[in-house]
Amino acid sequence: MGILGGRKMKNKKYELNLFSFYDYAGMEEHFEEMALKGWMIETKKFVFNIYREIEPKKIKFNVSYAQKVIDEYNPKMDDELGEFRDLVEYSGWIFALESGGMDVLYSEDINIAPVETDPHLRIDSVHKHMKKSLAMYYFFVVFMIFLNYTFFINGILKNPISFASDFLKINEFILKILIIIYGIINIVDYSNWKKKALVRADLGEFALKNGNSRSVIVYSLYIVFFIELIFYLLQATYFGFTFLIIKEIVGFVFLFTAIVLGDYFKERMKRKGIDRDKIKIRTIMLVVAILFLDNIIFSFFVEDSPKLESMPYTVQELCGKNANDICHIESRDSFFSSQRVLGQSNEEGEPELWFYYDEVTVHMPFLYEPYKNYILEKSEDYKLVGDTSWGANKVYYNSKNGRKFYILFYDNKILKMNFSWDVTDEQKAKIRQKTMG
Repeated sequence: MGILGGRKMKNKKYELNLFSFYDYAGMEEHFEEMALKGWMIETKKFVFNIYREIEPKKIKFNVSYAQKVIDEYNPKMDDELGEFRDLVEYSGWIFALESGGMDVLYSEDINIAPVETDPHLRIDSVHKHMKKSLAMYYFFVVFMIFLNYTFFINGILKNPISFASDFLKINEFILKILIIIYGIINIVDYSNWKKKALVRADLGEFALKNGNSRSVIVYSLYIVFFIELIFYLLQATYFGFTFLIIKEIVGFVFLFTAIVLGDYFKERMKRKGIDRDKIKIRTIMLVVAILFLDNIIFSFFVEDSPKLESMPYTVQELCGKNANDICHIESRDSFFSSQRVLGQSNEEGEPELWFYYDEVTVHMPFLYEPYKNYILEKSEDYKLVGDTSWGANKVYYNSKNGRKFYILFYDNKILKMNFSWDVTDEQKAKIRQKTMG
């Protein structure tokens, strides 16, 4: 892969690093090109490569995984690692940076021998790094996504209309698909790289830099992710979820702050020589405390929930009576459809009133027929009736245990209604008037 973007700040240059960890040849070539432009790789923070400004010059780089992965919480360099560094520096290489077991070294001697002279050993060191640093991470991500999807897909199959009407669930679904695709691409690409590298190693040659085909795929994923983010913000704004947008942005700021401060204080404690276990515990406690503070702050702010007055039909409006002993309200929206669900009851009163409806407004005309067919498949006991007082295109009716069930199909709306009383023509007229505008 390659590098995306770049920003210069006070003799520093920041670039988003999209190189795969195993594409050492690509990284070496890029760092050499940057040095010719007057930028020396200095450090790596999160997904960014940070450069300092230098005089443009030709420099040789070597990306190595020969040392064992350093414990990021351990302030002491063990004897084995110290000997490795002494040997590398004695051979003429200078350490530019170390990041999770990856060393970036440089030398102004263009003809200097590489740190690892055996192609097979170099591949082996990369593979060991992958197993130690990334294998468990990928296993955890795949396991969590699989576990989540087990429940997620079950929810979609159970009620696909509710899913299609909830832009939060839609966006969550898309994001998880992108994560899975990205993970699969990484695993497949690493396998392909290793096979090609081993073929070259058998010929006594080092691996070439990774091609551009994978970059195109991953760049496309990032573009899709960006479009999906815009799609999310547009929906949240359009449907009035301002509080939700603010909460998401502030939550991201707290998460980023927790990571930055955790890394800063971890490095500071390491320089002071504090015990490894204490560094680990304090760092984790700091990150957890910052994220917990985010939840505390928003616990004082309650997101507006759907109000009874905002619902199109209520017992109070239809019957002039209260039925709020039990009141269940749901409201969800997306660019595909919107859904309003209301259940009201006065089970303690006389006579008992029970009213339930599920209204779906279809925004995309091509979804109307699939919605209609799905609802009818789930309602086999309903019979088509010729009740024109509803003003609906089609009316389906069923009666069970003293309750009356209706399914009403309008031009762009579908209503499922459940009454504990015989609906009057006047009440039907009210519903017709509100539904048809």
